[in-house]
Amino acid sequence: MISPRNFSISPERPCRKKIQGKSWKPLFDDPHTEIRSGFFYEYFFERKFSATPTLLAYRTKSAKFVTYPHHEDWVELFDLNADPYERENLADSTEHSALRSRMEDLYEKEKAAVGYVYPDYTDKLWPEGYIHTKERRPYPWQNKP
Repeated sequence: MISPRNFSISPERPCRKKIQGKSWKPLFDDPHTEIRSGFFYEYFFERKFSATPTLLAYRTKSAKFVTYPHHEDWVELFDLNADPYERENLADSTEHSALRSRMEDLYEKEKAAVGYVYPDYTDKLWPEGYIHTKERRPYPWQNKP
């Protein structure tokens, strides 16, 4: 996120409390400084691109953990060294339970560290009872056949 970096090096911080993220200022002092080993990110459902639901995730160089708000059973975990194209979801693999546990912990810590809140300006989530599918079809609220 660029804005927290800009506000952290600016003498005035007018809206810093409203912006989530961490400062990149340490990189200006020493470009070799490691400011993080992974990152938390989000993508919000957009009516124009209805095939992609809202997701929250944490990624490191070697793994990726993805959750979908309001769909607790939708969880993805990928070992990016063994599967760089993210073809095999390891979330339910007992063999990878330690990786899942570590990534869940990192996800929750980073989510708390950035002060994550679900913004109220995003498109509404799927209506109650709506079944998500990649098949193109009208939205329930459009009242089209």
